[in-house]
Amino acid sequence: MSRRLLLFGFAITISACGGGPIAPTAAAFVKYGLPVNLSQIDTTSSMQLWPYGVQGGDHPNGHPGIDFTLMVGADVLADQSGKVIDITNSVYAGEVGITVRHEDGWKSFFTGFFQTVMVSKGQSVSRGQVIAKVDRWSGSGAASYHWGIAVDDKNEAVSCPGDFVSADDRAAMQRLLDSSSFPDKARYPLVCNPCPTGGCR
Repeated sequence: MSRRLLLFGFAITISACGGGPIAPTAAAFVKYGLPVNLSQIDTTSSMQLWPYGVQGGDHPNGHPGIDFTLMVGADVLADQSGKVIDITNSVYAGEVGITVRHEDGWKSFFTGFFQTVMVSKGQSVSRGQVIAKVDRWSGSGAASYHWGIAVDDKNEAVSCPGDFVSADDRAAMQRLLDSSSFPDKARYPLVCNPCPTGGCR
């Protein structure tokens, strides 16, 4: 269940986790695009998509985004137009984080091992623009990256990225998840699973 309120010219959607954006958005919410070209998904991988909300490993408080497993050299696409506000080293050596701020009060995170970062801090990007090319994690294993969305003034995801895309794109991600295998899949069968108390982070 959700409610929409109008406050200071912004529409605010209040909903349960996995039920839609839960922070200020522009009055006319614009759907985001998938940050991947689905033809570049690595179909040989047993895990093509790692969903939102999964607890365990590096995310004891719930996975705050969606991971895609791609072919080496595949494109990372901007999900919506905006400005690159940060390009930083992540917690793992060689991993890079790219942050894009959007005009609707949200920002997107793209984190992974990239062959090439094709944007610079302060640069404006458009939806669908190639911002990086993926590489294998630590030179081995799968080529994958993490996509998260957060309120502009916070550094942790508060909404599932799957709530931002069209119904067709969400269904396409669900098909990737359905064909993936990973521990606890029975507990986390959806692209957007509920976060634990306190939110995914």
